[in-house]
Amino acid sequence: MQRVGLVALVSLALCFAPEAGAQKKQKDPVLHQYLIEEFGKLQAQITQLNERLGTLESELARAKQLQNEINGEVRNAQTSLKSSDTSLSSFRLSTQQDLLGLKTDLTQLRQDVAKLVDIVQRGLAAPAAAQGPAAPEGYITAVGDKDVTINLGSGHGVKVGMRFNVFRAADPKTQVGVIEVIEVLDANNSKATILFSKPDARFEFSDVVRPVS
Repeated sequence: MQRVGLVALVSLALCFAPEAGAQKKQKDPVLHQYLIEEFGKLQAQITQLNERLGTLESELARAKQLQNEINGEVRNAQTSLKSSDTSLSSFRLSTQQDLLGLKTDLTQLRQDVAKLVDIVQRGLAAPAAAQGPAAPEGYITAVGDKDVTINLGSGHGVKVGMRFNVFRAADPKTQVGVIEVIEVLDANNSKATILFSKPDARFEFSDVVRPVS
């Protein structure tokens, strides 16, 4: 704005300087008319410049306002991202803790089921024992890649080298393979290697084992 005002003052000076000199001399009507027209043109140009300057100032103010709004949105997005990261971390930690607890409960449940099955097996075998010794019969308590664990041990007369046929618990007549004892762990548990298993069958927990006759 100051620059445009300065231009206007200079223009006025140029317009009136010849007129001041003309007071001493005879005025030239043609020159006078020419100067008036040029002064009018300069005033029009100054007006246009003032209008353009006002427009630029308005656009600059809108640009600053828009920049402030964008900065605010960026800050909000950063805050939301931090909050999401915190929530996600808490969820992962909670899920891991729940999973660990579930695994612990599942392990305990398997042990309880194994004990319960052992008690039932002992209760069923008691009447037969009263009549005389019978061949031990048990079930698989754990399954590995190439071996299994059974609930029969030294207390049942199991020895290394003994072989057992394996049957499905749900169908005791369906044989799925043969195992051989490689280690007697204690009075109630032994470890056996898998000698044979049907191609379409895999040993499972609670599968029944009977000694090979």
